[in-house]
Amino acid sequence: MSKKQRLENEGRLSRRAFLGGATAALASCMLPKFSGAAVQTARTTLTVIGDSVERGFFVGRADAEPTNMVHAGLARKNGATGRMFPVLARELPSAQNGTYKVNRDGTVVTVYKLRSGLTWHDGKPLTAKDFILGWKIMNDPKVPWRGTPGSRQASSITAPDDLTLVIEWKKLHWSAAGLGMIDLIPLPTHLLQEVYAAGDYDALIKLPYWNRQFVGAGPYKLAEFGPGDQVTLEAFPNYALGRPKIDRIVYQFIPDRNAALAAVLSNQVDVSLNSALGFDQAVVAHEQWEMRGKGKVYFSPNSWVGVIPNPAHEWFRDIRVRQALLHALDREKMVQTLFAGKLQVAHFMLSPKDPAFPEAYKRAVKYEYNPEKAKRLLAEAGWKPAADGVLVNAKGERFSVDGVTEAGNKELEQVQAATIAYWKAVGVEIQIKNLPRRQMGDEKYRARPGTLQWRERNNSDEYFYTQLHSANIPKAEDRYSGQNIGGWNNPRADEIIDRLEETLLQPGARLLKAELMRLLSQDLPWLPIYYFSEHVTVRSDVKGVQPRQAAGVRNATAWNIHSWTKG
Repeated sequence: MSKKQRLENEGRLSRRAFLGGATAALASCMLPKFSGAAVQTARTTLTVIGDSVERGFFVGRADAEPTNMVHAGLARKNGATGRMFPVLARELPSAQNGTYKVNRDGTVVTVYKLRSGLTWHDGKPLTAKDFILGWKIMNDPKVPWRGTPGSRQASSITAPDDLTLVIEWKKLHWSAAGLGMIDLIPLPTHLLQEVYAAGDYDALIKLPYWNRQFVGAGPYKLAEFGPGDQVTLEAFPNYALGRPKIDRIVYQFIPDRNAALAAVLSNQVDVSLNSALGFDQAVVAHEQWEMRGKGKVYFSPNSWVGVIPNPAHEWFRDIRVRQALLHALDREKMVQTLFAGKLQVAHFMLSPKDPAFPEAYKRAVKYEYNPEKAKRLLAEAGWKPAADGVLVNAKGERFSVDGVTEAGNKELEQVQAATIAYWKAVGVEIQIKNLPRRQMGDEKYRARPGTLQWRERNNSDEYFYTQLHSANIPKAEDRYSGQNIGGWNNPRADEIIDRLEETLLQPGARLLKAELMRLLSQDLPWLPIYYFSEHVTVRSDVKGVQPRQAAGVRNATAWNIHSWTKG
């Protein structure tokens, strides 16, 4: 039996272990209890929960936290400050060290020197060739996980020796001197080269490597899959930055936020990450747990929530319709009512903590609550109210469309319900057809998404290219993996984004970002509602946790998990 067949068979036998639904223990709001044989008193164990229902650890198909626990790249981002620091690389390229050179024709060359003695979790040597394989796979159009703009700007990557990577860039890119795991991920040639070289992409995608047999180079290695959606990780002694201080991580995926809250309140977990707790649960945790000195609840506005019209639907191609829908929403009242005024209305895709935010806010087009103006705009677009109040166009079509958000996500469902009520008042009828998060992320749904989608999206400036550039509009040839799901296609915006891809970290980027936000608010490829707050809880005896300030795999609260301590 070939390596490919063996790996495929093993994947079919165990996939449910990672994808399984909530267990009876979660239903009763209790986490599994571990036997004395599993947890030794001489070792430290950290119990962590998150809300992910993703299928594995790999970039493009998993959430940031467990991925950053088990894998690493040349560099990693400090999730609290946004600064990059070397991990598998000895140092970051610089002009002073002769490892960063801009040529006269605009091309760039960077040289990364790997730390000596690096190994994969299975003990095999990690070499420069593993980064080359990762670059090829992440940028292969037949693979449904796309590399970042930075990796796609590399024209060639060579390995003069096992510890040296020479990267030639087509042009300057801001990440060239600080490539993180998402930009250039190493993949083990001894496990994946044979399958990839065979050209069987379906077999490659289905390999158990991506989940139950993952082998990485991060601070923790996969030890076992437990009952339901649980994984156990063990400290990796040969981690590039030193052996982690905590011996074992038990990571639970708990999509039920009330179960997650019960676990926090009863001190069954040490840290909760992602959005394991929604806003309501975080408030309860603050009042009933933090105020009793049990730990700390962090509120971090690192993404936005809005409604994304399907660009393929002709009704929403009319800018007057999109403007009307936003004018019909009293977003300030929604924030006050649903979130006790603790969150902030969003007008564009930029973190309120970004230095460019004040200038962007000044330039952006604002859509105040004005239902009468909304009705006028809809009338101008050809929509008139019928006898029952629902709008009808000249063809006799009723303005009745489907609306989709993540089923079971109470916060998004509440926002959806409030939005629908406002739109009903101006004659727009929405048929709720919510789906599980996993289904909304699969290729079949991406190919034919809902007409109106209530989504949480990253607001980090690093994602301008992936979420806003016309090159990333989903299409069949890349298996609809593009993240510009609003279909925004503005040449001036593309020009600004291309410029930001070179200058994002330079002072002049502030005005470019502000102008981009003006164009975004003018064109309204998506309808922003408010800034979403991610909530992290940390028990009082756990030290070193610094919540991330932006969402996405490059940003993770687990960025420094090797230095966390307990007790």
